[in-house]
Amino acid sequence: MSVSATISMPAAAGSYQVIDNYYVEREEGDHLVLTAGAEIGRPGFGFDDAEKVAAMRDSGWEVKHYHSNGRKSWTEHAGREFFFVIPRKRIRLVCEKGYSYVPVQIGGKRLTLNVSGGTYPKGRWTDTVHRIADTSIGMPVGMLRHLAAHAWSVAECRERGVTLTLRRLEDYRLAGFERVAARFDGLRSLKAGQVLHLSCNYSFEGKRGPFAIAELRPKNRSFVCESGGYRLLRVPYKHVDWVETLKANGMPVRQSESVNRIPAPEAAQVELTA
Repeated sequence: MSVSATISMPAAAGSYQVIDNYYVEREEGDHLVLTAGAEIGRPGFGFDDAEKVAAMRDSGWEVKHYHSNGRKSWTEHAGREFFFVIPRKRIRLVCEKGYSYVPVQIGGKRLTLNVSGGTYPKGRWTDTVHRIADTSIGMPVGMLRHLAAHAWSVAECRERGVTLTLRRLEDYRLAGFERVAARFDGLRSLKAGQVLHLSCNYSFEGKRGPFAIAELRPKNRSFVCESGGYRLLRVPYKHVDWVETLKANGMPVRQSESVNRIPAPEAAQVELTA
């Protein structure tokens, strides 16, 4: 398999030809703030490097999927975003057409920037890389360590006057993290004899719960519950209100948390609650 050529990330702001009629436009600055995500339950979720990770934030994500029949669907995910300040000189553009997914190399390892792009001007495709750029939400812990090794340290960011303001996440992303985290914790904690609640779109005999759990069936991704002490019903995982279920059993429900190690003076505290 052939290896694509690479070019240095341009020093000055502007639009630059990468290959044929494909261009990348970048903002002014000697660095890029790269956000990489690790899903809850994966090894990367618990990663941290206090000297190199500029900030961290828990978040929910909606992921779009394209199907062969043209249909689109979305799935809900949650995890932790890691913010790395990568110096421009350590980033190389891969000479391939990304079309809103700009391929780059950092320290010899390839990853993709999720950016905005379009056919302008004169029909050529231009992707715009802003100061803060997103990449994968499924980042393995090894890649997180690699990015940390090539990032400026927190101390160097402070010396250079590099700051970061984390704005409050949208309500749907906060709620998404809560739901996915509750499902993750519930699947590992619930036992027979405890109770569950159905999600808002489902009910049994006019009730959403609580229903006593009689049996766990992980192979079928479901529970068997009792209603009225004698009737049994099968409840698929996707029909469970995991947040209400944890609360009904006295279990804690995780909330989104954040750490910002290079806050701007006016944003010393990161607001994540209404």
